[in-house]
Amino acid sequence: MTMKSSVASLLPLVASIVLGTVDGQPKCEPATGARWIIKGRMLGCRYRCAYSLRHYENEVDGRPCYTDQYEYGYCYDGECWPGLPR
Repeated sequence: MTMKSSVASLLPLVASIVLGTVDGQPKCEPATGARWIIKGRMLGCRYRCAYSLRHYENEVDGRPCYTDQYEYGYCYDGECWPGLPR
């Protein structure tokens, strides 16, 4: 095997790793009953992934939610912040 053929065979592997980390992984599907939506607002900003007992995903930033004091808020980085998104 020559040097050119070995580099050529590794190039697709390296490209897929680099492109996979740049794009990020898509969000997982929520498990049945893992999301609680009351009057159009999320009760929590994290949900359990389908077919998994230990993997959790954050809601999309800016999604309406309720804070711990049941005030209106928005999801940011997996937590519900009071007020409106900026």
